[in-house]
Amino acid sequence: MATITGILAHSLHDYSGTKDIRFGGTTISWPADLNLYPTYFFLATSATSVAPSLLAAFLNVRRRKIHSCSTMEKALAFVSGVLVLIWIAADLTQGVSERTPKTDILSWACRRRDSPTNELVSYASVCDEQQAVKYLAVVITIAESGALVVSILVWHLVKRWSGLVKEPWRITA
Repeated sequence: MATITGILAHSLHDYSGTKDIRFGGTTISWPADLNLYPTYFFLATSATSVAPSLLAAFLNVRRRKIHSCSTMEKALAFVSGVLVLIWIAADLTQGVSERTPKTDILSWACRRRDSPTNELVSYASVCDEQQAVKYLAVVITIAESGALVVSILVWHLVKRWSGLVKEPWRITA
């Protein structure tokens, strides 16, 4: 997720640095009505996903009692579920935007990667970055979904086994 945030920040930096390149009074780099919403949505989603995901991983590693789930773990599982839905929405937003030619930064850059102005604007690198984000977002969505399913299964098993097993690793003499 931090990788996606960095890649998108770089793409937006490239875009903002080259959006006003003019030749003969005409802007030759990016269209004025370019839809940046999918890019901003991915950026916001990835930036807000980093902290809850790291905290959930940390809590799972530090879990001491196998037969109980803390309120924090339950809250993080809920947040993880919300984040999965947001990642799915971001993936769908990008997919819908891609179907409308030349309206978003990904489709515009990829269609212009062989343009003579590519040396000035670097469409190829922006296209590659946006493609990487698209595929990484799908992988993250699948991974977050898997983590959520595992959390729900652990909850179910902990609830089911909590009456049967009480700290079996402690040996009492």
